[in-house]
Amino acid sequence: MRSSTPLFFVVAVLAFSCTSEPSKWTPRPVLENVPDRVVDLRISWRMGDEFRWTVEERYSNVSGRLHGDASRLVLLEARIRVVELAGDGSALLEQHIDRVRYEENQAAGRRYFDSNETERNPKNAPIVLQRSLDLAGKTVRFRVSLSGSPRDFSFPEEFQRNDHIAKVAAIPRLFTSDGWRQSVEVLAMLPLGPARAGDVWNHVTRGSYAFGILHTQSDLSYRGRVESQRGKGDLMHRIDFTKTLGLVKGSKPEGPIFFEGGEASGEIYVSQGEAASLEFRQKGRLGLRYETRRGVASREMKSSITIRLDQIDANDVP
Repeated sequence: MRSSTPLFFVVAVLAFSCTSEPSKWTPRPVLENVPDRVVDLRISWRMGDEFRWTVEERYSNVSGRLHGDASRLVLLEARIRVVELAGDGSALLEQHIDRVRYEENQAAGRRYFDSNETERNPKNAPIVLQRSLDLAGKTVRFRVSLSGSPRDFSFPEEFQRNDHIAKVAAIPRLFTSDGWRQSVEVLAMLPLGPARAGDVWNHVTRGSYAFGILHTQSDLSYRGRVESQRGKGDLMHRIDFTKTLGLVKGSKPEGPIFFEGGEASGEIYVSQGEAASLEFRQKGRLGLRYETRRGVASREMKSSITIRLDQIDANDVP
């Protein structure tokens, strides 16, 4: 039943609808001496191209208890390969999962697993979490439209199993099909066409959660070019965004968890050319009220998420 869902599980909504204290960072400054110009910020998918895909989520102050704090880390690493290009400009992508990792620290101790490590001790994490190790080595297929919108997902049975488990137990949302879809939704936040510094647009999503149907509006602005962390004079394009979260009118919770507001903000950095890349960085806040037989607790929880897409040089592909 959804009513048993602890706070940690539902706080994952902030990561996508909006490293253990959430990561802190400083936005890279826009270069003032770079001439303004119109640019297409969408990722150009080419047949055979391969990319590294990394998702890192961090949460703090997210205990499922009425008292006590905790910190959690969820990490996923994958490789993306373009396997088909269609006449409508869409691309069929394969995501091969290389690694899944989970870490939780709270008063009761540390829970941890990592698919890169051979020893799997059930005492380190509940068995429902241990089973997520099976995602490593599996492949997800989906299509991305010319505008960046993902669709036509094909998930292995391990995701279907986690979807079922998630209805009765707390597992990271990223390890479910809904959470996976939300992670690649960042590709749809880029502008639909050529943009110039100062241009603004928005992106709207909806999702069902234990506390109701959540409406998320992202307001985005292209700021201009910034220096790449790779150095060597490389430039990237910076997009700023803020997210406003609210329940759809008439939406009702399915359990004793009630939404009390939330927000998120961050930046997206995009580079084109021979080695395309994207970096999504977000931090946010989520307020929830959790009612049990022991009483009522209102909690404010913080989260940060980083998603990276880095094209692999053809000479580096094993």
